[in-house]
Amino acid sequence: MYKAAKGSLNTVFAEGDTADTEDEEDVVSDVKVITVTNENEDTNGLIVVEYDPEQLELVGSAGAVKYNAVYGGDAGKVRVGFINDEAIAAGTTIANLTFRVLDQASDAYVTVVTEEENEEHPQTKKEILVSENKAVAVTDVTLSESDIILTEGKTAALTATVTPEEATNKEVRWISTSPAVATVAQDGTVTAVASGTTFILVSTVDGGHTAICKVTVDDKIQSFVRRLYTLCFSRNPDAGGFNSWTTKLRNKTITAAEAVRGFFLSKEMNNLNLSNEDFVERCYLVMMDRPSDAGGKKYWVDKMKNGVPKLDILQGFVVSKEFTKICADFGIERGSLK
Repeated sequence: MYKAAKGSLNTVFAEGDTADTEDEEDVVSDVKVITVTNENEDTNGLIVVEYDPEQLELVGSAGAVKYNAVYGGDAGKVRVGFINDEAIAAGTTIANLTFRVLDQASDAYVTVVTEEENEEHPQTKKEILVSENKAVAVTDVTLSESDIILTEGKTAALTATVTPEEATNKEVRWISTSPAVATVAQDGTVTAVASGTTFILVSTVDGGHTAICKVTVDDKIQSFVRRLYTLCFSRNPDAGGFNSWTTKLRNKTITAAEAVRGFFLSKEMNNLNLSNEDFVERCYLVMMDRPSDAGGKKYWVDKMKNGVPKLDILQGFVVSKEFTKICADFGIERGSLK
């Protein structure tokens, strides 16, 4: 009959110690050694050490006294004890137990319990922290873009950056406030569905931090008009002008060629005071969707220097195969300036 012996756990954080196993890679910072000691003078007894097997794994044990023994038990429970007939001094080491920490994202404890209760030594239970929560909390999340514009059917990739870099759980979730306008996949890929505006939200699982990107989806005619503003004036469209040009093209009261003429011969373009070279370069970008080649640019610049009107220069670009294809891609009638 074993008498219950009080026990205690003293944690020994031995960075660099290895577990008593055959695996030479069982190392270091995730391994903790605890010492089970006798707190009272007693003749014999058993002490039970309980732990969560999902957090801790018992990988080694060693006895420090002659009659020490470590007994196997159920998962998450180990019995250590002494079975001699001589009194053992309080504070005597009963066993050294080596645990590997399996889950560092939460506190890991062991509990020491005297196995049986009697009048001399009532059963005791003591909980000891073996490994503190080492999780690094998320403090913020940002997005690679805060405002994007897409044409129906096109995609864009958003990247979420979670800080700090060493955060334990960097998982994020994506949602679109209006999936009818644009959807977002869980890898941050945004797909434009229909004309309108929506917001893409990314949130961290840890802490619920959020970041937002505004997404504007243009239909093809809106994209054509926005492209003219960008390439001709190097700016975003004003609402009034954007809606006016879009409506005219949508209602087919003007052709793409007439829209080009309106931009290139506008007061705003004139106020830019473009050189002949810069004027021709913008013609290439708008109507051929590429930078100029040296020979072609010289050809058109020489024409301007020889007095050929800008309207005739525009007509030469309007009837090109490149501009014809651009108009077809945007679903707009090309037209002509003659």
